[in-house]
This record gives sequence, structure tokens and C-alpha cells, in this order.
Amino acid sequence: MADNIIGIVSGIEKNTPTEFYVNLFSEDGKSIRVRIGDVVRVSVFYNDQEVIYYGTVYDILSRWDNDVDSGFKEKAVFEQVVPGNRFYMAAVAVTRAFYKGREVFDEPLSVPAPGTPAFLVTEKEEVEKALRFDELKRRKSHLPVGVMINGQPAYIDLGFVLGENGAHINISGQSGVAAKTSYATFLMAAMLQRGQGEDRYASALREGRYIVFNMKGESLFFLDCDSEDWLKADEADRQMWSSMYAAMGLDPEWKFPLDNILYCGIPKGVTARLLEEPDIKSRSDAGDNLRVYGWDFIDVIRYRLLELALDQEEMSMSQNMQLLLFSVQEKMEELLERLVFDVDAVVTEFTRKGTIGNRTVGRAGDKRDIFIRALQNIKCSIPDNVYERVRLVLYACNEGPEQILGSYGIPQTVDDLTDYLRGAVLGDKAEVSEGQEGALKEWSKAITENEVGSATVFAFIRRLKLAKKEGLSKLWRAFPHTLQGEVTEAPSFNYSVGSAWDRKGGITVIDLSKLHSSMQAFVVGAVLRQVLEAKMAHPKATEEPVFIFLDELNKYAPRTEGGAMVKLFRDVAERGRSFGVILVGAEQTASQVDFRVVTQSSTTVVGHQKAAELSHDEYKHLLPRQREMASSVGPGVVFVDQPFLRVPIMVKFPMTRWSTKETKVTTQGFGLTDIFG
Repeated sequence: MADNIIGIVSGIEKNTPTEFYVNLFSEDGKSIRVRIGDVVRVSVFYNDQEVIYYGTVYDILSRWDNDVDSGFKEKAVFEQVVPGNRFYMAAVAVTRAFYKGREVFDEPLSVPAPGTPAFLVTEKEEVEKALRFDELKRRKSHLPVGVMINGQPAYIDLGFVLGENGAHINISGQSGVAAKTSYATFLMAAMLQRGQGEDRYASALREGRYIVFNMKGESLFFLDCDSEDWLKADEADRQMWSSMYAAMGLDPEWKFPLDNILYCGIPKGVTARLLEEPDIKSRSDAGDNLRVYGWDFIDVIRYRLLELALDQEEMSMSQNMQLLLFSVQEKMEELLERLVFDVDAVVTEFTRKGTIGNRTVGRAGDKRDIFIRALQNIKCSIPDNVYERVRLVLYACNEGPEQILGSYGIPQTVDDLTDYLRGAVLGDKAEVSEGQEGALKEWSKAITENEVGSATVFAFIRRLKLAKKEGLSKLWRAFPHTLQGEVTEAPSFNYSVGSAWDRKGGITVIDLSKLHSSMQAFVVGAVLRQVLEAKMAHPKATEEPVFIFLDELNKYAPRTEGGAMVKLFRDVAERGRSFGVILVGAEQTASQVDFRVVTQSSTTVVGHQKAAELSHDEYKHLLPRQREMASSVGPGVVFVDQPFLRVPIMVKFPMTRWSTKETKVTTQGFGLTDIFG
């Protein structure tokens, strides 16, 4: 231990129970043995009992130790004309203290006294003890997040990630430098590999669901592929990265398995054929792991998605528009409830009489006859979920759903909604299809009851048309054309995001890059609402968490605006952990994210950032010197803060073995070949 003495506690600066200074020894006056991030140990006495302090060095200062106070004197010292001594001082933040062999959890009992020897801690076990990592390992709640400056792994507490004590992770940093996407996927890989354990935290990670939003190009559609940067790197670099993975207990050759990933893209168009083809150009080799996504009329109505398709700021400025939006959503819900009730009544009645498909049909109205014919075509089990039951009946009726939905006045697409609203305003002048007279009266009633003027309705229609041009018609999709014949097995509506993400240990990558910004917000909001509703009804919600990986968080939960999206993110941030919904958000500027959203993250990660941004309150959890360093660190270096850590730590994470770019590479012979250029 004596060999690791680095200096003595200084009395020149003010020491406190949570921070002290060390006068560093230098044998030649030019070199010291301590770096920022190193761990230090000192001992003092309280009531004649030893108190052991551990801390991390967060700053190092140097100056002359005598009256060298001018440039002339400095030059004289350099030329050895007059004596002069260099003086080095390390600022240490206390991370842990022990008294009588037990940890002191509140403020330490005493303060390090000047002249007390200070020792550099290098042994792995003692480093882990100093930073409380030993406690994490004992509770098996540790998750590796990088490697510290001493080459040893750093961990965070999964209890503050999975919702036990807190939840959510926020990553901020300058675009292109902070490597936010790489670090987010690194954390996801660490979670999945950590999930191979046998403890309850590993079980939650193993059973979890991982939803990743792809923001730029098709870069995150290659998670199962080799990283071009890794393969083209020097052997020395690859060995360094491999050793970092090994230090953290992670496999350096690990990549996300394709069998565990579902890549989802928007449809290429709005025709029946193009609605089934994902607009993803570079991953045609993904086969069944590549599919299209969207929402049909049931999803749009059930989850109140229409409000997410309209400009949030504009809607909040007009009470008339808000009233009309509320009226429209309320009317659609009412009409859908009628359809659900009628289908359920017919199914219940005929289920009591015998096996579906072998029953006598009596006289009934047109809709009832259609439902009965559909039931006769169904040779598979009928789902318990009422909405899935409606989908199955519509699918089995051997004709398009337009007639049924039109008789209720339920809009199947955004065009249908536009027609209903226009017809409600025009009244007798409107062109009405056969069988839809009653539906049009329903919509006219919804408009007149709420005293909404025709000018407001037409303005609302114009906004719907704008949303359609921005891509809503690809996302709010028509119900699939039904088959001709019997239904021998339950159809799978592959476009449904709700069924796509709910897979144990599954990764669902949802492409946003080809959408207008307003439709990107629509998709993010729609997915969050589906996840929240599913988790709130789940009896084991926290045992099977859902991780939402989302970049550009400031765009979806901005500080200066309100609206449905911000309310949704506040709900996730403030209540999500109770249902096992964990937000892993990233942004360039945390100061631009809604305050109630960004401050709910128990784990905060800061990469390279501009000094002007670092001056905001959102970064005051970092020590002053750490904020300065954050403006100059390079890619792969981040500061991680969590309540468990007591003091933020600087870590480096290795190059990812998987690709986060739109290029896929493979090894052939002695060279590298680009598969997608």
C-alpha cells in the first residue's frame, strides 16, 4: 500500500466531508502519478475509530509554490538563477466512506485532515469497492456502460433503469461527434448480453422488448451486419476494442441476431399492392424479418391517433379547431363502439347455438346478414379481443369492408373522413352514396351539436388534406381486401405495429427517415400510445419492460410547445416506469427538451457538447471540470451520471461490432467487399 502513496491531503484549499484536495508528490518536479478519473483513498479518525474515504479525481491544478509571481521570475527559475518549486493539487470528490467496517450512507462523519497520506487505488476489487460496484454485483443489478480511464469496467444500477428506484436514460451530445446512436445501441447490446444471466434483473432484460426508431437513412437496418469501421480498422485497434469488451464481460464478436430483429418500413404507396411492400431499398435480403407497418381505422379510432397527425402548435392556438377535433374523435369512437357491439352480439348469439360455420340463418338486416355469412366462413377460433374479432369478421365477409363501414359512417381512410365532414357541412347539396344517408346525418349532428361553423370545418378539411400529402394516407391505411372463401386460420395483419413489437427479447426497428417531420411525430406517438395501453393492461408489466430508443427527443417533446405529443411523453416519463415502459432518449440539446421529460431520467449520459449548451442547468449534475471536459472530448467518450454513482464518471466505450451505417461489409479472401454502396 505504501508504494501507492501519491501525496497528502492539502490544507491550502478548503476540505469538506464530500470534497478534499491532495498535494501530489512529484519526484522530479515535472511528473505525477494521477490522472482525472483515478480513484484515491485516505484515512482519518473519528472517536478513535478509522474512517476510510474513497473518491475520484475530477480536477488537477498546478502552480509555483513560492513567490514566483511574474514572467521575469519564471524565466529566472527556468534558467535556475533563483529556486522555484512546482506544486500539483488534485481535487477529489468523495464516492464512499466506511466507519467501523460499515458504509456511511449519509454525509461522512469527519473531514480528511491536512497532512493525511493519500493513496492511489489500482486493484480491481478495491476500485469496485470505492465506486460501490461491489454492491451492484452482490445484488446482481450491474450493467456495464464503458471502461474507465484505469481500464476497469464501469457499471450503473439496473434498479434505476428498470423502474425499481427510477427509470429512463437520456443521452445528449453534439451531432456527429458524441456518437449518441452508437452508444445507445451499445447499451442495448449490453442489456441483451446481460440478460443471459439467471438473476431477476437478467430475466427482465431477457424478457424485455426493444423498440428502435431509425431517423437517418437506413442506418439502423444493419444491426445484424458487420461494422465496416471494425473490419477496416488496424489490428491494434481491434485488439484494444476487444479487450474493452472483455473487461466488461461482453463478447467482442457479438452482433444482433437477425432472427431476433424485425425491420419495419412505411409502404411504397397507397394501392393495395404497394401497401404491402416496405419502402426499404437496402435490406431485401432480410426476408420475413422485413415488413411494412401502418394503422387501420380501428387503430386510428381506438388510440385517438388523428390528433397526432395535425400540427400541435397550430391546434393549440384555436379553440374552435380543438373543439372540432374532439368532436370528430368522439364521433368516430361512438360509431366504432356500435360496430363492435353489433358484431359481438351476432357472435355471442350464434356461439350459443353451436359450432361456427354450421348454423341456421334467420331473416335479418343487411349488416346482420353480412356478419352471419362471415361467421359461416370462419373455420378457426374467434379471438377474445373485441377489436380483433371485428377484424376477423370483416376479413371473412368475402367482400370489401366499404359497404359495412359506410353504413355506420366509419371512415376507413383519411379521404373517407374528409368526405363525411364535407357532406355534413353541405347537407342536402352533398352527394350521398346509397346506404350512407344515416351515416351522413350522424356526422351532421356531431357538427351542429357542438356549434362548429362551416368555415372551421373546411379549415379542418384543408389540414387533413395537408396531412394526407405529408404521408398520412400511407400510415392510416385501408383495411386489407378480404379473401374469397373460408377462413381456416386466423389472419395475421402484418402491418400492425401492436403485434410486431410484443416479442420476448425482440428488437423492432421502425423507419422514420422517409416521412415528413409531422408524420414522424405521428408514428412515434402512435407507437407510444399502443405500448402504454398494452402495458397498463399487462399483469406482469414491469417483469417484461419495453425499451423505447428515440433520437431527436427535443423534436417530439419540445420545451417551448405543448400539445398531445408533449403530454404523451410526460406520461411516459412520469408514469411509464410503473408499467415497465422505459424511454432511452437522445438529443443534441437537453435544454430544448421539455423539462418534465428530461429531468425524469435517472441515468444521464453526456457526450461531446458545445460549451454554450453546457452552461444550461440541465448539465449542472456534472462537476465544473467535467462540464469543461465535455466540450472537448472525442467520439467514444461520455460522462455517465446516476443517483447510485454519487459522482458522475467518465467512460470510454468501444467501437461497435455491428453496423450503424447504411453500408454492409463482409470478408472475402483478404479484402473487404461492399455489399451495399
